[in-house]
Amino acid sequence: MSNDQKKPDQELVKSMRQELAKGGDKAVERRYGPEVKGSAEYAEAQRQRRQAQARARSQHQRAAEQQRGPAQGQQQAKVQAEKDARGKQQRQSERERVIEARKQQERDSSLSR
Repeated sequence: MSNDQKKPDQELVKSMRQELAKGGDKAVERRYGPEVKGSAEYAEAQRQRRQAQARARSQHQRAAEQQRGPAQGQQQAKVQAEKDARGKQQRQSERERVIEARKQQERDSSLSR
């Protein structure tokens, strides 16, 4: 068996892939007949088409993630800043309560003398 018989005809694969893109399996069948579905060229065209679709989905997904990325980062930073502000306010309130309690103790101890 020669190399030519093992490898699918790349021109035919390309043509089938274009037909698949235009109208799917039915378009290939109309152009080349129903028996083409068992050919190596058809299988290769299908494989290449699936790879191209997977690449396109992946690129689309990455682009969507990049668009969401900065907005999500800003939102997370805003939430963290709000948490930090609440924590600071709580610590300040606690300090004030402690100071007030000490002052009250000093007043009480000075009165009891």
